[in-house]
Amino acid sequence: MTSRFPFVSLVLVLAAGGCGAGGGHGSDDLLDARDAGADGEILADVPDTRDFIDGRDQPEESTEVLDVRSDAAADVPDAAVPDPAFRRIDLTAVGDVMGMWSAPGGTAWAVGKAGLVLRSDGDAFLPVFPRPPGDADLFGISGDGDTIFVVGAGGVVMRLNPVDGWTVLRQADGSDLYGVSAVSATEAWMVGKGGRILKFKDGEFTAETTGITHDLYGINASAAGGVRAVGAFGTLLERGSAAWVRSDIAGPATTLRAIWRAPDGRMVAVGSRGSVALFDGMTWLLQVTNDPEEPGRDLFAIGGTASNDVTAVGDRGALVHFDGERWSMMTVAGPYNGQADLRGIASRIGSAGKAVSVAAGLGSTALELQDDAWYDRMLGVTTDLRGVAVDGGGSLVIVGAGGLILRGPADRLGAIRQSVPGALNAVSLPWVVGDGGAVVDLSGEFPTLLSASTDEDLLDVWADKGGAWIVGARGSVFRLAAGALTLNASRSSPLYATCSDGEMVWIAGDGGIVEVDAGEGFRALTSGTSSTLRDMMPLAGGGVVVAGDHGLILECDVSGCQRVVEEPGTFLYGLGDMAGSGMAVGWAGTVLRRASGGGWYHLDSGTKRVFNAVAGSADGTFAALAGSDGVLFIYSNAAVTAE
Repeated sequence: MTSRFPFVSLVLVLAAGGCGAGGGHGSDDLLDARDAGADGEILADVPDTRDFIDGRDQPEESTEVLDVRSDAAADVPDAAVPDPAFRRIDLTAVGDVMGMWSAPGGTAWAVGKAGLVLRSDGDAFLPVFPRPPGDADLFGISGDGDTIFVVGAGGVVMRLNPVDGWTVLRQADGSDLYGVSAVSATEAWMVGKGGRILKFKDGEFTAETTGITHDLYGINASAAGGVRAVGAFGTLLERGSAAWVRSDIAGPATTLRAIWRAPDGRMVAVGSRGSVALFDGMTWLLQVTNDPEEPGRDLFAIGGTASNDVTAVGDRGALVHFDGERWSMMTVAGPYNGQADLRGIASRIGSAGKAVSVAAGLGSTALELQDDAWYDRMLGVTTDLRGVAVDGGGSLVIVGAGGLILRGPADRLGAIRQSVPGALNAVSLPWVVGDGGAVVDLSGEFPTLLSASTDEDLLDVWADKGGAWIVGARGSVFRLAAGALTLNASRSSPLYATCSDGEMVWIAGDGGIVEVDAGEGFRALTSGTSSTLRDMMPLAGGGVVVAGDHGLILECDVSGCQRVVEEPGTFLYGLGDMAGSGMAVGWAGTVLRRASGGGWYHLDSGTKRVFNAVAGSADGTFAALAGSDGVLFIYSNAAVTAE
């Protein structure tokens, strides 16, 4: 494969410009050398290479706009202070997790406040797409195969399956439901406030009569093992053949929060002050967890893979394990989440035959079991984001490494993993392109992967009325029309960017390539540079603007290109339209904007993270900036005062 390295010491900078529609230029190793900045951001060390020139002392409070028509490109003045119009969206700040469940040997799930639903197929815990209707707090989750049930505030009950998507089975009526246990894809039991127990079967709900009015928090139901619920005052309710039977399996001051059943019939219930009750097949026995804190920490959830592998989690990093004989405290290495208030655990047998467990809780905290100790685990999106677009309704579409597609409003994105051989590199709605010849259609509710007609890594796409233009790492130019990909032209060097103004098609790439096709085939323009050009977009008055390595911004028309900005100490990876003017983004948080008078000026994003792509909304009110390691910023448009 053709190398995409701009320099020997700068690793894999993918440049797939979206012509303002959302290209991407990411690198898994771009931030390989990192120091924590004072603002908590990750500061990227500029690669040590003679091609970088660091000798530009900029005025601290300059508001001058460059005269882009000067013969020589000038330095862009720095912004005076961080621009308050930038807002960082932390994609790892998923919120409070309140419950978890794992399919045996399969998918792990988590639910939480404000409608949070996360899914993991063995890797990252990502927000589910589509997100569930509404934003009710969700407290419990259970499932059968690919079907899950969730319950929450006000008594809402929802189901998700691959055929129907989300279905609201029961609207909220004001009485919370705290726990759910699925027997099958069509049967589940729920418990909640005031002793409420509901049975759902074949589309119908039945309210069970229990004779109690205190809260129930946990429930376990199975076709072979019956139905049991636990709650306040140490209560256990077991459904007999004719009625519910109550037992007190813990002290009256104890609130039991969860109950779990092993395949062999052993059961465990856990609750307040470290309370543990174990059913050994004959009777319920109170257990000692050996928690050194006094009183014991509250336990909220329990999970396991067998009766000799059971783990309960709770407040302030409480993690206790049962090996079939005794309970012991587990080592919490953290280092940051060692005191996390844990509310859920998902355990399953992994592909290697070993137990795989993740616990999560309040404040987006999570821990993962690794070699008998628990270490910090990130939730949400941490992978490189390489392309971004904004649809007509103002929702974002973001693509990135590992076939990731994020869709939805900035503060409520859902994630889809597309099965592709590498990364998705660029988006121009409704099309997404990626490695290995991946072309994805987003015109429907869910992505559709087109049959591959090439294995070339596709780096940029520009959609038009007839289909799309696509360029690749081997220098190919493709035309996508009627669902078929046709080779239009080929070059010997990688092409990173393409766009069209409706009459002309433009391409740009390695070695300073800029070409235009006005209907008679592509014709090379004099760009005046041999640097790699990584994105391009049409200019409102005709022609295109092109950005790339060494902080270059060119403005080109059919007669040639003019260099209007050059900053050798940086790289520009993405261009996008913002209310009729251009925005350029790149290395170490660089953001430039084109003024209405034609000049470019710096905006201070307040970060040193790498931006790979930028796209503005159709109404010009905001722009989305996406980058490496899951970085996402929203820029709220303000009037350009510099003229």
